[in-house]
Amino acid sequence: MKANMIKAALLVVMATVAINEAIVCLPNYCENVQCEAITSCDGRIVSRGGFCGCCDMCKKVLNPGDNCFQMLFRGVPSTVMCPDNYHCDAVTTKCVAVTQ
Repeated sequence: MKANMIKAALLVVMATVAINEAIVCLPNYCENVQCEAITSCDGRIVSRGGFCGCCDMCKKVLNPGDNCFQMLFRGVPSTVMCPDNYHCDAVTTKCVAVTQ
């Protein structure tokens, strides 16, 4: 029973990734997009950070060590970001300092 639940959950994750990877922004797509004005932002406004890079987007800035799992999904823009000089580690799914 537990193995079936794990298989089902894995299938859902794989399907979500496949759908996200299938999203393609066509040339000139942004010409037909009406961007909404950002009137307040409890985070940071990212220029052209929205879907297909058409519109600005407000993103919540995570703290160092916070879980950044949603940043790892591709296709749909994330609503969060790691702070300056940090990145989302794909193994730990946490915001970690950039090392040089």
